[in-house]
Amino acid sequence: MTQKTATPVVKNKFWIVEEKGTKVANIQAIEGGGFTYVYNGIRERFPSLKDIEIRYNLVLGNKPIKQEKSNTPTLYGFPVEGKVYNESYNVQTRIPVYSKTPASKSMYCAGYYCVELDTDAWISHFCPKLITIKRYPYMGPFKTENEMLEAWKIACPHLN
Repeated sequence: MTQKTATPVVKNKFWIVEEKGTKVANIQAIEGGGFTYVYNGIRERFPSLKDIEIRYNLVLGNKPIKQEKSNTPTLYGFPVEGKVYNESYNVQTRIPVYSKTPASKSMYCAGYYCVELDTDAWISHFCPKLITIKRYPYMGPFKTENEMLEAWKIACPHLN
């Protein structure tokens, strides 16, 4: 069995497990104690991280995954992809929007979002098109990917 590495994404709460650079599972802390090891749609509960390390020949990393570059451009405090043109802020929905070119009619939403494209099929989006947010249920915007993951875990515990 090859050795796997678990890298923390959210300190003491959520880890990504990789084998030879490929994500194979994740580990989630359980409120009230214990941990869940999730792989291939299977969830196993363990009382401690040490038990998971032994069972799956796992090494726990100690440095969190770097999520954002410090020089990432932002719009109203939310990260954006590319240059910002025609920016605005919708006060009712609290969504900062922008276009990627001066003449573009396609508007994008700044930040991270979870979007429900099908029933019980939530996916993460970084700077989705505004039309996507208008058409489907969503959670966001979030300033970091970690904030989005935390909100997703709280709002959809049955999908974790």
